[in-house]
Amino acid sequence: MGDDVTFEIGGLTRIDAARLRDGSGVTLREASLPQGTYGEPVTFTMVVTVAALSTLAAYLLRKHQGEEFVDEITVTHPDGRREHRRVHWTKSAVEAPESSIVKAIMGSLPI
Repeated sequence: MGDDVTFEIGGLTRIDAARLRDGSGVTLREASLPQGTYGEPVTFTMVVTVAALSTLAAYLLRKHQGEEFVDEITVTHPDGRREHRRVHWTKSAVEAPESSIVKAIMGSLPI
């Protein structure tokens, strides 16, 4: 994913990873839970490029069952800077859900 801006979200289950594994522009990284914590023994982090933001948007929509949500993502810039971002999405009757979620993820990025 070289010099592109990437977006990451963690905590995906094996089922989530299986659904997303073949997505173009999507990379899945295995992440073990820190010692002393509870949950699935292995979770995944999804890393997507700008071209695959619709995949991330669809995942978030499914994860939150189409309801309003706030979720955390990490944006990695080409210069290596990492920015933690809180994405807040509210259902709109005017705009398609995936499109409005992509806009919320992008925020004010000059891409």
